[in-house]
Amino acid sequence: MDGTARVEPGGGSPDPAGWSAINDPEARLRTALGEVYSYYGRAETMLARAEQEAPANPILTEVLGPYAAAWDRMRDVLTEGWRGGGDIVIRAAVGQPSRSLA
Repeated sequence: MDGTARVEPGGGSPDPAGWSAINDPEARLRTALGEVYSYYGRAETMLARAEQEAPANPILTEVLGPYAAAWDRMRDVLTEGWRGGGDIVIRAAVGQPSRSLA
């Protein structure tokens, strides 16, 4: 992932490049969730404020565009390899952040 799709308050945002190497979708999801929870633990205040202010601030909405694209990529990596409709459930669950911030 290139640096334009990263938001790094207090540390790097989750990077799905490493997740792609994990073949088992459940193990991949567990790894990703650990990284995502850690990231939100560090960035919660900034992200909550950005989400609150974005509707009234077009520049902030524009700046958050790459952030939303990065979450879309994370979602795509996490939905690979699920069988029996599992990808639909995972897509619905992990697709939310980009919709709320962009």
